Amino acid sequence: MSKVQPPLISFIIPSYNRVNLLDRLLKSINKIKYDNIEVIIVDDHSSVDYANIISHYKVILNLRYIKNDKNLYAEKSRKVGFQNSSGEYVVFCDDDDFYANTDYFSYAISMLNSDFGLSFVSGNASIYKQSTGKIQECKININGKINGVEYLKNFQIKYNKPLSTFTTVFRRINLMDKKVFFNDSSLYLYALTKGNALLTDFNVGYYCVHDNNISSQISKEFMLDVLDSKYHIYQVIKELVDWNAFKWWNDQLIISSKFFLNSTTKGKADVLDWKSIIKSKYKYNRIRFSILCFVQWLKKLNYYRKD
Repeated sequence: MSKVQPPLISFIIPSYNRVNLLDRLLKSINKIKYDNIEVIIVDDHSSVDYANIISHYKVILNLRYIKNDKNLYAEKSRKVGFQNSSGEYVVFCDDDDFYANTDYFSYAISMLNSDFGLSFVSGNASIYKQSTGKIQECKININGKINGVEYLKNFQIKYNKPLSTFTTVFRRINLMDKKVFFNDSSLYLYALTKGNALLTDFNVGYYCVHDNNISSQISKEFMLDVLDSKYHIYQVIKELVDWNAFKWWNDQLIISSKFFLNSTTKGKADVLDWKSIIKSKYKYNRIRFSILCFVQWLKKLNYYRKD
């Protein structure tokens, strides 16, 4: 009797000019003890040659390589990978992540197969400082199964989000909405509108932090894509839940705007510009948002006075 093959997991990896780091990730995926994996690499129009690494790993992994015609950045590249993947379950990796726990994915799939109310299973990770090799242990303030609505209601307020999506196995069918933006917060939020979550203490691997981390390079266009996705999720959840979804949307607007406006590259004029854009695009609590902008404007004013 032939052995029944387990469900397919698609590992989706956007990559840009980081062949050596991608090699480290692929080596770690090859060590995972799970019998049905596909790897989708989306080369975001790199200027370096990926031919050698792709030809090497195609021999030992079920691997597909896609190169964008132009630079789409990580979120849209993840979407390209998702649209070209086949797995019942999906994992979104950055090319500098890498795995250490070889047994975790078998566990995650067993949990998802035994409870169809679960939208995703997520493990823990350590932070790896690329420039120094230092490792920082992390803890999320959830351990075990949590109701999706409860998590959604308190997302990044009472409950943290997982450190990264590379430790998370998503049920593919729950991410099919075309309006979802493929950054980590939006993926988690939309998945939570479809079901519950299981978070574990498994240390799955290492989340790499660079000196040029994304938080110092965040663009207005990126943040507006995030907010468009959150606003769409707000439209979805207000039909599903009996709590104040409008307050939830305003909480998320404040969290995202504060993150964006705290960036060191944003000046006083950018604060006023951001306020004008939000006013033109969304329904929101004007008092709360105006207070946030005023506080951020004062911070920038004091910063420039010091100069």
